[in-house]
Amino acid sequence: MDKIEFREISKRIKEACLCFGMGTIRLDKTIEDLWIDDYENNSRISMHVDSITIDCDNIILREDNQGVLSYDDIFNINRQIEIYDIIFEERAQLHLYELPNTDFTARKAVDEEGNPFFWRIISSGEARHLFYNGRLEIFRLYDDGSEGAIDSKEDLEDSIKSGCILGIEA
Repeated sequence: MDKIEFREISKRIKEACLCFGMGTIRLDKTIEDLWIDDYENNSRISMHVDSITIDCDNIILREDNQGVLSYDDIFNINRQIEIYDIIFEERAQLHLYELPNTDFTARKAVDEEGNPFFWRIISSGEARHLFYNGRLEIFRLYDDGSEGAIDSKEDLEDSIKSGCILGIEA
């Protein structure tokens, strides 16, 4: 078995945290007590975390309602696991992004068997939310009727920057 790099373990923990949804987790100071010490983060600050905000691929640790540290600034694996445990326990405070059930733009397409179906066109913001929540597979739609699955954060951002039409199966 190959050795796994710290950064890969840290990345996997973060991805697991992001799958629980988006929003802000308010910590009950009498139940959870999360301290980040100065030797556990790149900024060399100590803080008492009272809330955790998750937005797309950002996990922000807050003290007194101020965003102080990002998950990416913490290099202590035990502290990262503790953050994951808290997010898991308090995941009911988060919400998963879902597309509103309203009128939307669609594009008609034909599958391999010649059956018609529709792509729901989504905005870049919707694409980011859905991608990081892991809710639906997102596709880059081409003018010739073909599509390409978006498999990575880099692929998503490149598609958005280049102005590609993004869609999900309707």
